[in-house]
Amino acid sequence: MRQTIFLFFLSNVLLADGLFQKKTYVQDLEEFELKPKYKSEAYQSGESWPRILDDGTTKEEYEFYAKKCPASEIKDAAQILYLLSPFDSVFVLKHCSEVPESLRGGLEKSTKQKIYDLSFLPIYEKIPTVELPEHSILNDSFEIWKRTVYRYSNFYKNDLLFLETERQFSNQLIRVLYSESSLSQKLLSIKKITEDMRNHNLAKLQMYLYSNQNPVLAKSLDEENSFLHKYYKSNIYSFLEEGEISNQDKKKLKDFESCLEAVKKDANQRLLLFYGYFSDYERFLSMPIANSNPKAVQQWNFVKRNVLRSHHFSGRTTELSDTCSIIQSGQ
Repeated sequence: MRQTIFLFFLSNVLLADGLFQKKTYVQDLEEFELKPKYKSEAYQSGESWPRILDDGTTKEEYEFYAKKCPASEIKDAAQILYLLSPFDSVFVLKHCSEVPESLRGGLEKSTKQKIYDLSFLPIYEKIPTVELPEHSILNDSFEIWKRTVYRYSNFYKNDLLFLETERQFSNQLIRVLYSESSLSQKLLSIKKITEDMRNHNLAKLQMYLYSNQNPVLAKSLDEENSFLHKYYKSNIYSFLEEGEISNQDKKKLKDFESCLEAVKKDANQRLLLFYGYFSDYERFLSMPIANSNPKAVQQWNFVKRNVLRSHHFSGRTTELSDTCSIIQSGQ
């Protein structure tokens, strides 16, 4: 009992003396933000890491059930949905092969609704209609959210739902704001979500800095960068030809392209930092369905327009250019 009281007293003294000073979340994310460290130490440890793989199992399941689904309209919708959520797409095709024809109309409708829902990523902001007082945790949460959605989402990843983590954090924060909880409960929940976002971003940064996991079976940083440079250049050309992308975003892409040429000459920089951006959006450059179904083509154009004119595409494109500029200026 005495020992417990002593430890409690000691911890309070240490905290009171400021020996364990608590940083604000924006300060903690990061000292890296104040002094960006983009020079990766990957490949220096000699450890072996696996290649970043696509989920082949889901693709095999998709192809298996697509052959069994007799409704072409549902198959076209499922093919569009696959780009947003592979698991949901497989579920739709499996259901299509099992339900009677009388129920397929409802399945097609629910599939199109799912596509519509996943085409949008909610925006989190300090919504004026929510009566919350000015509080530092709200400012911090919004700043960390912007970093999560626009900056750290550009780091490499392989999610099975389009912008999965970003969507999860956004929905959590919005639900809290509009909940009927007390003010103290709302602030506590927002603080917890903000901590989770910060830790998520730090984990991505660590992956970038120290893991030599990569999209190809590269044995060295030079080999990895060579592949990525060609991959980015090819996608940039396609993006600049895409009519749904705004002129402002195209200018940012051109700025990034110029910066990329300068950065790739630095043997210590890792171009994998931008892989998430291109791997996320390249899928929306080519139509996944045949022109034989006008309704499906119309839906695909709707999805592409929503994605390429969205706040997250513009925000991530800006961060793409800005992050590269930070790297170049720090060389």
